[in-house]
Amino acid sequence: MTTSITKDTDERGIEFDFNRRTLCKDFPCCSHCLNLIATTDFKKVESGRASSFKLVHEKVFGKLQRLWNLSNRSVRASEIICDTIGCQLKTPCATRWSSEFDSVKCVMDQPEDKLNSAMKKLKLELLDEADRVLLNEYVAIMSLLAKYLDVL
Repeated sequence: MTTSITKDTDERGIEFDFNRRTLCKDFPCCSHCLNLIATTDFKKVESGRASSFKLVHEKVFGKLQRLWNLSNRSVRASEIICDTIGCQLKTPCATRWSSEFDSVKCVMDQPEDKLNSAMKKLKLELLDEADRVLLNEYVAIMSLLAKYLDVL
């Protein structure tokens, strides 16, 4: 926090000084730009790619979305996940800028055998090796953006 003396004029034209306390500058433009890169621009790249990439991406994220939906909507499913994996999964939400990244990273940080066991118990389609490669690459690419979004 800084303090500065500012000169101003009242409605009668009389000049006066006053102390103005200001907070540190924030960087809303920078934060907003990184958010747009992490969300909107990523979706534009995805839609501009070959249809096979888009189909694979939608298939993989669809598997995760079904897992997250089930976890959020069913106490029983949430308990199965917690008992099998040992923790609750983070789930994406629209109001947190890096929530999708955090959620994918949380899934990828789980041991493969425990995650597969939980998904089998929930009767969900398992993540195969190609799915894991795509998700690991997503985490690697987005990790720097998410890190700086958290800082800003």
